[in-house]
Amino acid sequence: MQVDLEKSKNQSRSRYRSPNGKNRPYLDRGRWKLVARELLPNGEVVKVVGSGRTQRDCISNTEKLMAKRMIKPGEARSDKLFVTRCENWIEAKRSLSQLRYKTIQGYSGVLRLYITPYFKEVLLSEVTRQDLQLFYASLLGEGKSYSTLKEIRAVVLGVFKEALNSGEVTLNIARDIQLPSKPKQKPSFFTPAEVSRILEVARKKGEYLMWAVAFILGPRQGERLGLCWKDLDLDSQSPTLKVTQSVQRQKGKGLVLVAPKNESSIRDYPIPSEFVLALKALKAEQNAIVLSSPVPWNKHGLIFPTKEGTPIDPSNDRKKWKLLLEEAGVPYRKLHAARHTTATLMHASGVDLLSISHVLGHSSIRTTAEFYAHVPNESKAKAIATLIETINV
Repeated sequence: MQVDLEKSKNQSRSRYRSPNGKNRPYLDRGRWKLVARELLPNGEVVKVVGSGRTQRDCISNTEKLMAKRMIKPGEARSDKLFVTRCENWIEAKRSLSQLRYKTIQGYSGVLRLYITPYFKEVLLSEVTRQDLQLFYASLLGEGKSYSTLKEIRAVVLGVFKEALNSGEVTLNIARDIQLPSKPKQKPSFFTPAEVSRILEVARKKGEYLMWAVAFILGPRQGERLGLCWKDLDLDSQSPTLKVTQSVQRQKGKGLVLVAPKNESSIRDYPIPSEFVLALKALKAEQNAIVLSSPVPWNKHGLIFPTKEGTPIDPSNDRKKWKLLLEEAGVPYRKLHAARHTTATLMHASGVDLLSISHVLGHSSIRTTAEFYAHVPNESKAKAIATLIETINV
């Protein structure tokens, strides 16, 4: 009886071997599997177990696994230049539209300015973990910003991850290299008195509404320039303005209207009563221009177009901003400081962070808390005084 069982066991094994003695795929719980072994020159046996829905998939996957195992850690099968591999990775992301235009431009920029000069003619197979660590260290020594380092690391990580998936390397040497913590930056914002001076000058220049929107509603620059009449409802009891697009300059295309930064960026603003009459007056002015213009004017229906009816170039918008601050006698701060001001002054007035986050269109309330809602010392002092009064110290 024992002999019969052993014979049956041997017959069962032989079913999975081809005439040349190599294993063949076998079914295991509805999935094909294949055990493969290869002998290394040092006498070590490499064993892998591949699987797949079909026999063909199973064989293919097993071959890929074996190819990876036969390469020493860190050794590449590709003789491509590391820089070329970076270019290919970025182009693949661009062609598949996996990333936003500005992100792709950022990656292309750091490749041209930093990665290419440092690695030049280095092959992908020649890049070591120490090379990457020295590269990051040199950038830090040159005082490069955290955002620049982040963009560079994203490209390097992406390239090695892709190389690992395609079997060119067996180890992602870039994965565990950490960048230093992001330095804490003191938020820049305007005081209420400064905002009043700026808007007073803007009113004299006929630009009040455009800059009041920047301070009171806190949109991003591109969102403000892309605000459209069709997304404005002034006739209801609760007038609203919806953010649906953003103005952006793209290489080879000029100024284009694109979707906002993220899903949370598509949001409704309740329009303050102070803005309603001004918006209606602006709309009447633009309607008169449309009727008198011999050519189509403001075809995009923008609330804040140029005199020619085209989108305002963000760079020209920044020039106007700089001139406005000079005329108001207010120290220069970047245009984004107006958005910081919206959050900071709201927070100082007792508005909760969640509401501020929705006004600004943040994807996370954490962003609002960390980068925008700065608490002035006056508010801190008031909070402490309130606590002292509450507990009768």
